[in-house]
Amino acid sequence: MPESPNPDALLADLRPPSTGRAPLKVFFGMCPGVGKTYAMLQAARQRGLEGVNVLVGVVETHGRAETAALLDGLTVLPRRPINYRGTALAEMDLDGILARRPALVVVDELAHSNAPGSRHAKRYQDVLELLDAGIAVFTTLNVQHIESRIEVVRQITGVAVRETVPDSILDRADEIQVIDVSPEQLQQRLSEGKVYLGDRADAAAANFFREGNLTALREMALRFTAERVDQDLRDFMRERKIPGPWKSSTRLLVGIGPSPFSESLIRWTRRAATTQDATWLAVYVDAGLALAEDDQRRVTQNLSLARALGAEVFTVSDPDVVAGLIRVAQENNVSQIVVGKPRGGGWARLIGRTTLVDQLLHRSGDIDLYIVRPERHGPGPAPLRHPVRLPGREFAFAAGLVAGVTGLGLLTQSIVGYRAVSLFYLCAVVLAALKLSRWPVLAAAASGAVLWDLLFVPPHFTLRIREFHDGMMFLMLFVVALAMGHLTSRLRGREQSERDRQRRTAALLRLSQHLASTHDPATAWAAVTAQLDELYDARTVLYLRGPDRRLATQPHPASSWTPSDKEQSVAAWSFDRKQPAGRGSDTLRESEGFYLPLQTSTSVMGVLGLKLNEPRTLDLMERDLLDSCASQIALALEKDHFRAAFQRAELIEQSERLRRTLLDNVSHELKTPVAAIRAALSIVRREPSAPAARGMLGEAEDAASRLERVVALLVDSAQLETGEVHPRPEWCDIHEVISLAQQNGGPLLNDGPLAVDVPETFPAIRLDPQLFAQAISHVLSNAVMHTPKGTRVELRARLAESMLVMTIADEGPGVPDTIRIFNKFYRGDAAKVGGLGLGLSISRGLIHALGGTIDAANRPGGGACFTITLPVETQNAVPE
Repeated sequence: MPESPNPDALLADLRPPSTGRAPLKVFFGMCPGVGKTYAMLQAARQRGLEGVNVLVGVVETHGRAETAALLDGLTVLPRRPINYRGTALAEMDLDGILARRPALVVVDELAHSNAPGSRHAKRYQDVLELLDAGIAVFTTLNVQHIESRIEVVRQITGVAVRETVPDSILDRADEIQVIDVSPEQLQQRLSEGKVYLGDRADAAAANFFREGNLTALREMALRFTAERVDQDLRDFMRERKIPGPWKSSTRLLVGIGPSPFSESLIRWTRRAATTQDATWLAVYVDAGLALAEDDQRRVTQNLSLARALGAEVFTVSDPDVVAGLIRVAQENNVSQIVVGKPRGGGWARLIGRTTLVDQLLHRSGDIDLYIVRPERHGPGPAPLRHPVRLPGREFAFAAGLVAGVTGLGLLTQSIVGYRAVSLFYLCAVVLAALKLSRWPVLAAAASGAVLWDLLFVPPHFTLRIREFHDGMMFLMLFVVALAMGHLTSRLRGREQSERDRQRRTAALLRLSQHLASTHDPATAWAAVTAQLDELYDARTVLYLRGPDRRLATQPHPASSWTPSDKEQSVAAWSFDRKQPAGRGSDTLRESEGFYLPLQTSTSVMGVLGLKLNEPRTLDLMERDLLDSCASQIALALEKDHFRAAFQRAELIEQSERLRRTLLDNVSHELKTPVAAIRAALSIVRREPSAPAARGMLGEAEDAASRLERVVALLVDSAQLETGEVHPRPEWCDIHEVISLAQQNGGPLLNDGPLAVDVPETFPAIRLDPQLFAQAISHVLSNAVMHTPKGTRVELRARLAESMLVMTIADEGPGVPDTIRIFNKFYRGDAAKVGGLGLGLSISRGLIHALGGTIDAANRPGGGACFTITLPVETQNAVPE
């Protein structure tokens, strides 16, 4: 019979759908100089010979002639120049690669930081965009640039690495090729000038490239790759449903439970894993048995100890403990299972009972066993056993069923005979087993057998049995009761385990849906606390981390419980120590609530507290479910934190970009008229009566007007930013508003090629004429500046119901970007020299302040067209 799929494995296999990204290959090494770029270019040349369209996006040869020689025959894309604070820089041309769309692009130095002004701050972000666009990438990376390894690298080498790559990028890689050389070979290459040149090589040899550093970095690189290969192997075995193990590496597993010997087994496994340089798992199998409070606490302590010692902890449900252990071992490619040496095993074998060790020996297959003698730690009961429960209602039902069968037997004995009555009792035992637990079934079988012997089997009213067949039937009642009771107990245990699993999965699904589907954080946290309250019959408190990275002293408003100051200090302890605390834990057990740190792989985001309405502690399954919920909440908080940080970073980057643009543009716009004014004043001072002085005074006046316009633009932009623009509507004539706009534009509009097409019978409208004229003036000035000589700018206005629709069209080169054209300081590539790029941004702000909209489009025959739509009140004539 084929084995049914494991629900835990099915849940583990629920991965996000493929994003359709192209493959990524990383050439990985321990440090610079091992030959990563050389190997990458060799692989790229081979792909080119195979007919693949290969493009070199960026390669750093560092003056190595043999590396530069490999670029011959490959298409190398020129780098994009960037001017940063007067320094000419060159970066990879990301847009150029996307425009060419090669099948494979070569990108050296994945951890490189791009120059300010680039689209992305890091080169790995460029690579991700290329992968999303369907372009395969070859790249290089050193182990010291991996985010999770930078602290270890700093401790080894004393060098703080600034350029890092998230580990998730390597998780995304389809292939990692290790480029490895010995430290001696690398030092030889360094002395030959094949890594660095001149003084830089001498400094590297004396510091970073010491033999001890290189040996440690080499071990880190090889170990990282081995971990990646081991994870790939386990994924492959899970996908192919290969039971395993494949003993490609040592991997230990220890089974733990409420036994006082489990702690000793955990510590022994940790020592063995350290000695063998192996990873290890700690597994608790929930067999569906009710545990006493002390047993639950001991299991929790053992799981916490295993986590603290570095184990990968699993909690699974299976009525067969051995089957559960072997299933986890096979799914995780475990090579060795650690179990305790059984005590009293000789007596167990004498009565025919097999121990857990015996079952593992027979069923573990290719998995090796470590059988060790554990030490007892602290008081505790013997290892796991079935508790004896005596449910009164079930015993009453069993008694009633036996009494009914006895009455039926007394009525029908003369017809069917006493042996047929025994079948009535047998049927009653089977029916009882379908509904009742083990002990009521055994009680029904025993009482039925005794009553059958006393009342129906001759001689009556004695326990003597003369016939062999009667004795067999008497024993059969007990055999059937035992068999049926055991089977139904196992089925009910499995049913309860599946029900608990379904409850846990459903709770996590609802929690994830609340966190993912709700855009309002306050609503999401309120839904989460309400769900936890209902799930645990408790009250929930949520403490979040503040901007100062300390725990808030006040609970989140969504909390359903407000702890005292003493309880808040327990939550603060849990936050600082990153450990559970409070009732049911090992720390501050007298507290009212139980507190869990909301911990992610990077930091602690807060604390989740739970106060049960009944005086009890959480059982193991409830605790495990709460841990999973806390992990989901922590991840959601971390996601919100990263989103806010990303928005802040974007805002800072945008502010920096605006600042640089403002300085560049304003400095140019101010320097030019100031220089003209100073030149004019200098000439007038030297020759005040000369004819040229008058002309220079005219130029000075023009320069002063230009300065005035620049200041006015900056003032208008600042007023729009601060919300200080308040329209003052009044009745006005559209022709007068257009004339006012021409006056605001100065000679450029008064003498420009402007053609106005507005009906003379256009009714009076109610709006702020000054703001509207100012908005029109900036649009007209922009159009006139970009209209070639001999062409004209057309202004048309009409009414559409209660909307004023005005279009301003020119015959210039058109608009390069109809959206960004209204951004501050935006200037197209074909823009004329001069100007701040603020006019259209101010026009949009003024039109929005008036309640309207402005859009830009390109005309089919050439030129740009701006459409202003504004709600207005109209009347036939302007009032006196």
